[in-house]
Amino acid sequence: MWSLLLAQALASEPSTAELYRVAESDLRLDRTGMWTLGVWGAANVVGGTAGFFAAEEPVWKWFHASNAAWNTVNVAIAAGGLASARNRGDPSWPGLVVDLERQRALYMLMAGLDTAYIATGAALWSRGRALDDPAHIGIGWSLIVQGSFLLAFDVGMASSKGGLARRLHPWVFADGEQVALGLTL
Repeated sequence: MWSLLLAQALASEPSTAELYRVAESDLRLDRTGMWTLGVWGAANVVGGTAGFFAAEEPVWKWFHASNAAWNTVNVAIAAGGLASARNRGDPSWPGLVVDLERQRALYMLMAGLDTAYIATGAALWSRGRALDDPAHIGIGWSLIVQGSFLLAFDVGMASSKGGLARRLHPWVFADGEQVALGLTL
């Protein structure tokens, strides 16, 4: 009995309607994520630039300058992400699942790098305190703040991508050389 149910589940594909619903949800997620990243980045570029010129203490000048510099990259990533979100064709199964799983893995990799940013920021801040170096302190705090935001963002995006992939069960994994099928219970 179980083998028959498993064979039927593995042989079935999600309905076209469900495939399109997941693809549309993925597109909304990408747009929302990129807008979030872009607004965060733009606010930090503007706020960091203004803060740099308004700050009198060197620690705060370094903090704001570092925030502005880091977030020019976030704005560029968000702009590229929004542009690529427009260029999608019709979804396919299992292609959409494979894409979602690859994106989830990329966001998790980025979360690992975010953790390294936070640790680097803490090390710079600590070294700056020991040496009484305002540049290390300000840049360290900036890395901690930016890394913390990016960690929350990347973990949230990874979790959401995984949730969308699970909606298209049975699940599929492909790495270019092999395909694995399974059933999400």
